[in-house]
Parts: sequence; structure tokens; C-alpha cells
Amino acid sequence: MSHSTQTTDSNSNQPGMDLCTTFLGRLRSSAHQSPSPYVKQRYLTRFNVKCTRLDFNTGNPEDDGPVFLKLPPYDKMNAIAQENDFIRDQSVPYVEADLKGSMYEALCVGEALTHKWSGWVPKTMSDGKDMQALSPWDWCWTVGDRLRTNRFEWATLLVYELRDKSKLDTMCVLMNSTSFDDMTPFLSEIWCILRYSVCKVRDHHGHFLEAPVTIVSLSGRDARIVQGYIDPGANGLVVRMSHIIHLNQDKEKNMEGIVQLARWLFAEPCRESPGHNEEVELVMRKKARLC
Repeated sequence: MSHSTQTTDSNSNQPGMDLCTTFLGRLRSSAHQSPSPYVKQRYLTRFNVKCTRLDFNTGNPEDDGPVFLKLPPYDKMNAIAQENDFIRDQSVPYVEADLKGSMYEALCVGEALTHKWSGWVPKTMSDGKDMQALSPWDWCWTVGDRLRTNRFEWATLLVYELRDKSKLDTMCVLMNSTSFDDMTPFLSEIWCILRYSVCKVRDHHGHFLEAPVTIVSLSGRDARIVQGYIDPGANGLVVRMSHIIHLNQDKEKNMEGIVQLARWLFAEPCRESPGHNEEVELVMRKKARLC
């Protein structure tokens, strides 16, 4: 997997950057007056936002853009959960509790996901290794933004960056008080994507082609992955959304969902074409050398 930073002429990003910066400014000025937690279609059209599907299990997008994260195998993550008693950990039963209030439920799911998997409680595994060593993300987390109106509420629980700073990727865990509407993005999701992608590209003078933001978005006991980036080719924003997973089932299925979500927190950054397979490519290279 290549970890080289992709660069481009600063002017090639400018039209898309200008549009996204204007969109972010509009959200800042109107967020508290918004009657809905969802971004209206007219704003998506006006600011050239393309919504596509993201495969929750593989990280592959439906659009023609690159794959940004390579997920670790589920079996590997599940083995870590089993070996380190995450199944019986006190944070997991929060998902089972009969809780009231979507934000509180989202917080409990978020804690079940991050409390032992992430940097809140540094964890030494049964083999003596540090949990943080398994992830490329810097778990010296920072708290992000929060918005509360009389109609809805959202808050970023955690914000991560890559430890080696090799790319401008950002990972967020986001809590929402209202229910998902499948392929309609929340204002909070667009806000997080614009806030971190625009600021990072701007701070690096536009010399980075992509600054993708990946969000573990929570709503009550439901979750989805949302991923967005500024597309200089389309002069706008691409927003990818996975299907919605439900964590209000039995304990075994809930734990499976938590492990699936945790794969995203341990994902390696990459810039691969959809359908790219490094193992197949390596075999083909070896065959080519033998010919």
C-alpha cells in the first residue's frame, strides 16, 4: 500500500474549494435557525454535492473516486474482542439497556464503540501489545463541535487524525438526536466533512488533492458510515453513505455490529481505485517477473 502524499497544483482545487467554503459559511450562519436536521435538496444541488453509496463491509464507494480506507478483516477484529473480554466489558451492555432519548442512546453506543477500542482507556491486550499500536489513528482525541436547537441536537464525540500525518484524513464519531433518512445527509455530517476538509486543504495551501473525512454517525441505536471529500474534478463535494445498521437486537448481533464499526477505527489510509486488490496485483507482478 502506498503512503505517499498526493499533491496537485493549488489552482486545480480552487473552484471546488471556493464552493465548499461558501457552503460552510452558509451552514455556520444559518445552523441555529435551521428547522430541519437534514440538508435540503436545493442546497445539495446549489453547492454541487453528489451523494453516493458506500459499502459498509468493504469501504468501496459506488462513485468513481478512490477508496480512502482499507478495513482490517472482521475475523481479526472479532478475535481481539473475544481474547480481551470485550464481549463482557461493562461498556457493551449499554447497547442492551432500555434507554430513553436518541442522543443518550447514541452516546452509549459511542462509548461502547470507543471506550475500550479507543483512547479513552489505553488497553494492553492479552498478548501484551498496546491496542493503539494496531491503529494508524492518533488516539489523543479532540472534542469537536456541538449544536442544540429546540428541534434537534448533534455533537461530535471524538475527532481523530493520522498519527504519522502522511495524509490529511480525519475520522469523527458523531451523535445525532434524530433518525437517519437513508440517502439524505444530516446537516451535522455535511458540517463535519466541510469543517475538516476545507480547513485542512486551506491550511496546506491547496497542495493536497484529497482531505477525506470519515464519520461513524450514530442516531439512537442506529449507525452508518459517512465519508466525504472535495472533488476537484467535479468542483464540488462527494458524500458517501453506507446502509444503516441497527444495534437494538440481541447481544450477539449488537456485538457483531460494534466490531464491524470498530473496523473503521482501525482502517489504514489508502488511495486505491475501486475494485483494486493488492494481493492479486502482487501475484501478477511476480508472474510478470517470471515471464
